[in-house]
Amino acid sequence: MKKAVTQKDIAKALGLSASTVALVVGGANSPLRKNLSKATIRRVERKAKEMGYEPNRSAQIIRRGRSNLIIFLYMAGDAEWVSRQAYQIGRIVHEKGYDYQTVNAYWWVRDGAGIINQLMSLRPEGIIAAGSMQTQMDFSPLKRAGIPVVAINTDIPNVSQVRHGVRAAIRELTLAAIAQGRRRPGLLINSIAPQERLWQTNERIAGFQEAIQDAGLGPISEIELRSRKKPPLIDGPTIFHATLKSKTSFASFEEGNEAASLIGTTSDALICTNDFWALGAMTNYSHSPNTVPGEVMVSGFDNIIATTLGAIRLTTVEHPTEAMCEEAMRLLFEEMANPEQEPSQLEFPCTVIWRESLPRPSLESPTLAHSALSESQQ
Repeated sequence: MKKAVTQKDIAKALGLSASTVALVVGGANSPLRKNLSKATIRRVERKAKEMGYEPNRSAQIIRRGRSNLIIFLYMAGDAEWVSRQAYQIGRIVHEKGYDYQTVNAYWWVRDGAGIINQLMSLRPEGIIAAGSMQTQMDFSPLKRAGIPVVAINTDIPNVSQVRHGVRAAIRELTLAAIAQGRRRPGLLINSIAPQERLWQTNERIAGFQEAIQDAGLGPISEIELRSRKKPPLIDGPTIFHATLKSKTSFASFEEGNEAASLIGTTSDALICTNDFWALGAMTNYSHSPNTVPGEVMVSGFDNIIATTLGAIRLTTVEHPTEAMCEEAMRLLFEEMANPEQEPSQLEFPCTVIWRESLPRPSLESPTLAHSALSESQQ
């Protein structure tokens, strides 16, 4: 086995002291680093890379009495929105002089204890946890170990939470469709038992229900949407609980396509909980007489790049990613400095991105939309 390159090896190769090399490759937070010239720092960094130097984390922890590591833990597979979060968190971490590591828990199916044990072994100074934590995880060992955790868009007991305003965004989309004469709006969500639903799903349902109530429509029908089984025709607002089978691991596009084939014009405005579902639905409608937005208006959620690529661009919702990540990191640094700080919960508004699939109504106010609907029914 090849012998690991040490800081002393780099120092010898450059004719510098070991303490100088240590300040460059292992002392990012040390005030003494400011005494080094930029040329010296560049020389050491180039030589370390050339020699294949890898920091010994265990030795660093012993020497510093701390790991200098912040972890971004998420469960979202390869979702585009989580890449934006990972970038923003990493940017802030590096600006503050910490080391950074991401852990994608999506692939650790049903192994919550294993995830927590792995995190504990890394001895991070703080953790940002984000996304839909489908795997059950007990975060209390981290708290007992004095490792602060801040959550973005996920429920973790006794932990500070930063969330986006899902409910208000779904309400706004639904009211926009109603204001343009749609009387059979549908909300497409995953079929999950109420006690097992993630908070995002409950917030989407609440936003849809509020819009229907504000507009004076109702009652709301609830239909289980199953593969190859046409739902009954409903003349009114509907929540579709989708239990659909797909042929691929990343199935949202296929599920949206199948959902549209089953729903048809049962709904004249389909509010989807993610962009892939919405894009799949629009693809299905493009191959049928049901035009978008003529017969059916469609909206998504997340504002991924693909929403702008089709002939008809998708109306969607953009997360306030940068603001949420900055707030989450502020809370994390505060808790790192003061572990006894009480958890807090903050919500940031989302932004509806209006495009052709569900145009922005001329009456933008929910109150005006309600008034317009009431007048049309008189």
